[in-house]
Amino acid sequence: MKLQATDTSYHNKELDWQVFKDAGVQAVVLKASDGFFMPNDWTATSWDWHTDPSFVAYWKFIEGMFDWRMAYHYLRVDDEHAKYAGRPTSLEQVQYFYDTVIEQGLNWNDYICLDIEQLDAELSYLNGKQVIANRIMAVIELTERVFKRKPIIYTGAWWWEKYHAYFDNAFMNQYKFWLSHYWDINDKNEIINYNLDFTGVENAVFYKDLRYAYCKVPRMNGRNTILPENVIMWQYTEYGKLLEVDRRFDCNVIMQDEILWEAERGTPPEPPVIEPPIVVEPPVPPPVDPQPTEPPLSIPCIKERAKSQLRWLLENVRRFFK
Repeated sequence: MKLQATDTSYHNKELDWQVFKDAGVQAVVLKASDGFFMPNDWTATSWDWHTDPSFVAYWKFIEGMFDWRMAYHYLRVDDEHAKYAGRPTSLEQVQYFYDTVIEQGLNWNDYICLDIEQLDAELSYLNGKQVIANRIMAVIELTERVFKRKPIIYTGAWWWEKYHAYFDNAFMNQYKFWLSHYWDINDKNEIINYNLDFTGVENAVFYKDLRYAYCKVPRMNGRNTILPENVIMWQYTEYGKLLEVDRRFDCNVIMQDEILWEAERGTPPEPPVIEPPIVVEPPVPPPVDPQPTEPPLSIPCIKERAKSQLRWLLENVRRFFK
């Protein structure tokens, strides 16, 4: 089974989630935090924290509304700039991400994700791409330990093609990838960017004026593009539209397989153990010894007693009349 999903952040502003549900969206990804500064509310009057206001507004609201939900963190690994600007370092961001999600509530069947696509301009001062890859792998490892579940790794095809050679393949192959590589859709719902080989496309369906497509792994035509292993989620456009929504949003298709996604969830709670009721038996009184009884008198004994009592009576009468 494949699912249709959207991912949103502060930039999408306020959204009516019932519209998305009615349009066929089955899963939602919300941006939880960012290594850079985020606005403290929808008005963006102050940029002094790292939590996305849309996450605070919607994470609890969408619980149970869709098939599942996922929280992601936009990772920044320019640690030297971060220290100078008063931002958390790459490893410190893991704790911030964790605290943000836990504060809003993390269920065992929720997913977490690390967004790895920091721009070259922010990383150019670092001494080589190996430094970037090493920091990212350290963050991934720490995130798994802290959350006790494997994070999904989000990245762009352009980013992975540039940096993949500096990662440890054996390490990265442990994780599932959410890959972005766009086709564009014009106002007539026509695909206007044919830079994808649609090998593996099984079906395309319309939900109102929003185009979703079922696809396996996107490939670039005419290029020997290196894609990560274990791509199970594809962000195929950032120009999704709905009649009721006056702004664009991202569209994704997900290979939904419980076996593929098992390690990315937490541990389901154990079913409650129902103990049998304790039956308290009433205390048993100790046995009571029967009182000894005199054996019944025989007939001769009765006669002899009567004679003795009569003699006693006659003797007392004689004494009375003397």
